[in-house]
Amino acid sequence: MANTLGDLQGIITELRGPNGCPWDKEQTLESLTPYIIEEAYELVDAIESAQPDAIIDELSDHLLHVVMLTQLSQERYGISLTDVITHCCQKMIRRHPHVFGDKKAESVADVMQQWESIKQSEQSGKSVLHSVPANGPSLQQSQKIQKKITHWGLNPVALDTDAHVWQQALLQMMRDHSTTGDNLGPLLWAVVSICEQWDISAEDHLRSYYRAFIEQCNQLEPLLQSKPLSEWSVQDQQILWDHLKKRKLG
Repeated sequence: MANTLGDLQGIITELRGPNGCPWDKEQTLESLTPYIIEEAYELVDAIESAQPDAIIDELSDHLLHVVMLTQLSQERYGISLTDVITHCCQKMIRRHPHVFGDKKAESVADVMQQWESIKQSEQSGKSVLHSVPANGPSLQQSQKIQKKITHWGLNPVALDTDAHVWQQALLQMMRDHSTTGDNLGPLLWAVVSICEQWDISAEDHLRSYYRAFIEQCNQLEPLLQSKPLSEWSVQDQQILWDHLKKRKLG
């Protein structure tokens, strides 16, 4: 027998009730915050695994969080699940006037520009960066900020900035670690800016790289059981590493 959203609401209400679960009864909006972030990454992993059962499992965890957080919000602020669903529906209709109204949007770029314009009008009087959350992966946040301020016609870092300037900043950091604070942030910001101007995701590319790196390390580990890396010459280490990279590319 299939269950409904109402069934899940009833379960959460009972878990939070007088005869419910001690753990569930002591949860707050704040205490669940770490789990929200953790579950988001687990859902991404499930989607990338392309395993339907894993996706169902993680989506159910997200749905559980929505219902649980709404229950907690109702207890504290009087917010109901109907309020949340109504807000979501109205927002989607309002932000898609090319579907539910008489506006035109011929391309994805048109849709995105229209979305941002509507969003800014809804947040009249607030900074264009108001919607950028204070928490989140730094690369992703930096690219989101840069994307938003380009709507002003402001280029965060010119693509044709003299590469020699960045090279010198990097060399200065390598020579004098005390300069890292002054140079590293701008360097990373410049890299993100290049990604934004080329319309690629800095976060996704770094994630792909470190996953490939982990895979190479996993291949390397069995070889080190018989001979520790400290006993390998620098030249042999480089040859081995290059060999593993070629196997990965092949």
